[in-house]
Amino acid sequence: PAGVEPIEWTLLTTRPLRDYWDALQIVQIYKLRWIIEIFHMVIKEGYAVEELQLHTAHRIQNAIALFSLAAIQITRLRYASLFSPDTPLTQWGFKTLNYNLLALYLNQQYADKIPLADEQHPPSMQEFCKLIHRMGGGKRNQPVGIRSLWTGWHEAQIVWNTALLFYTG
Repeated sequence: PAGVEPIEWTLLTTRPLRDYWDALQIVQIYKLRWIIEIFHMVIKEGYAVEELQLHTAHRIQNAIALFSLAAIQITRLRYASLFSPDTPLTQWGFKTLNYNLLALYLNQQYADKIPLADEQHPPSMQEFCKLIHRMGGGKRNQPVGIRSLWTGWHEAQIVWNTALLFYTG
């Protein structure tokens, strides 16, 4: 803005920059760094892969591959809640049933009741992420955080898999 001293950024790269568009591409790649950082934090802290002590490269690769699937989903949830909060959860591949099962479970745990959603008006990603956040021990008035998401995601999987067992069994 006028009257404000501009910020000058220096981004070091080993890639050749021939023009403005090359520089812009490097900036776009660098912006992905934070998504990658969140992904690695979920793998390392959320799933404690380093503490598994699996002893062979093959076992470590298998564990990382398995935990990466969950870490990708949790990272998607985090960024959906930030950048697509009003988008219906169905556009992100979830079902209203996923939301309702968590709402029913949480309604048994807490006095403040969460209304169930219907198929014609699916909940937003923000509403869905807030439920997962609550499943992970997050407070209702706190912002959705990555740690509550990875804990909540694990708990949500238990609820969904239990419901699936009863539904199919």
